[in-house]
Amino acid sequence: MKRILILLVVISLIVIAIFQYLNYRKFNEDGSYDYVVSEKIDANYHDKAILSDYYSTAYQIGSLAREVWFNHRIDVKAVDKGDVNSVNASLAYSQLRIKAKSLESKLMESKRLKDLGFDNEAIRFIEEKGISEKNYHAYKILGDNVLKKGDKNEAVWELQRLLVAAGFEIPIDCMFSDQTETALKEFQKSKNIFPSGIAGTQVLRLLMQ
Repeated sequence: MKRILILLVVISLIVIAIFQYLNYRKFNEDGSYDYVVSEKIDANYHDKAILSDYYSTAYQIGSLAREVWFNHRIDVKAVDKGDVNSVNASLAYSQLRIKAKSLESKLMESKRLKDLGFDNEAIRFIEEKGISEKNYHAYKILGDNVLKKGDKNEAVWELQRLLVAAGFEIPIDCMFSDQTETALKEFQKSKNIFPSGIAGTQVLRLLMQ
């Protein structure tokens, strides 16, 4: 009888050990619950807080999955809709992954721009203005200035280039002439804004779309 009890205890311990081992493997070896940090991000992004938040969020994803499993036996990937705790844990896990993906996208875009030759200052400018890299040079020159008839500078050249790209046949000669003003007014009318013939930030953004 004593041998049978000992045998049962041994078997029970073996079963528990196997169960724990499988749990360990599930959340540690295959890594499917972790978020793998991309190697295609800009590790020297201009905003260090964003970079730090990305790494922190990536770590939190795997950490959350392990915590709720070991403490509450909740699998964040197999949500039990009848269990509020399971639903909340799965939601928290999904939100962390969405946040990580969003941050990763921003950092990957920065890496892409740096591969094209842009530096941190230029990338910050592009992000703040909400423009594409193709319009960076023009917007950098024009900035938030106002251009009007009689102006003669490189900014006018860029304005004329954008108007030509929009389908207007005008000379690109750096001189804000009557032709440039007429084309600008026609463009403003097409966008349902007052045809002032003056190019400001609003016009510039519309021309760059």
